[in-house]
Amino acid sequence: MRFTFFRRYQSVRWPVAPLCAALDVARSGYYRWLHATPSPQQHANLALRTFLLNTAKAEHGIPGYRKLWRIAVGAGYDCSRNRVQRVLQKAGYRSCRALKPGHRRPSAGLPVLPNLLNRQFAVSQPNRVWVSDITQIRATNGWLYIATVMDLHSRRIVGWAAGAINNADLVVKALDKAWTCRRPDGNKLLFHSDQGAQYRSEPVMKWLNNRHVTISMSRRGNCWDTQSTIVPSTGPI
Repeated sequence: MRFTFFRRYQSVRWPVAPLCAALDVARSGYYRWLHATPSPQQHANLALRTFLLNTAKAEHGIPGYRKLWRIAVGAGYDCSRNRVQRVLQKAGYRSCRALKPGHRRPSAGLPVLPNLLNRQFAVSQPNRVWVSDITQIRATNGWLYIATVMDLHSRRIVGWAAGAINNADLVVKALDKAWTCRRPDGNKLLFHSDQGAQYRSEPVMKWLNNRHVTISMSRRGNCWDTQSTIVPSTGPI
C-alpha cells in the first residue's frame, strides 16, 4: 500500500527519498517492488478483478460478492468465494443494492387526519389546495426519493425536493420551496397527502400548523382519493 502511494505521488509532488524517510521504508525495497515481474497468481487475480468489476458495472453495482462469485464460477474462473471477496475488497468495491420500498418502516407518527378534500379536485383559485406525494427512482447508487407539492388549481409542481433518504425532512424541504415560490395565505390553504409516516411526522405537522394550514389525508387503501391529482397540466402557473 505504501509503495502504491509512492508511485502515485513521487513524480508529481515529492521525490522518493523524502517519502521513504517519512514512512521508514528502504528505497531499495521500493525499486524492487516497482520493477518486479507479476506472478501468475497476480495475473490471475487481475483477470478475475477485471471480470468481476465489469460484471458489477453491467449490473449497476447491485450484486454482492456471493452473487459475483457464482457468476465467475459459471464463466469458468477457478476461484473460491473468499478469494472473490478479497479481490473485491482490495478493489474498493461495495455493493449498493437498495432495500425494497417498505422494508424499513418508519415510526408510526401522529394520528391520521380526516379526508377533507374528499375528491374535490376542481379548484377555482391558486393556493387553495396543495397536494403532495413521494416517489422513488432506482439510481446507480441506490434509490432516489422525490417529494413534490402540486397546486391543484393549475396542476403545477410548486415545490419539490430529492434525496437518498425518504424521511420527513424531504417533505419539509419541498414545502419550503413551495412556500417561497407562492407565499400563500395559510389560513386559506388546504394541504392534502396520503397517510405516510413522513406526512404524519412531527416536523411536517409542526411546519403546517405554524402556518395555520388545514391538513387533509386520504383514506387508507383508497388510491382514488388522490388519483386525479397526479397528472399535471400545461396551463399557466
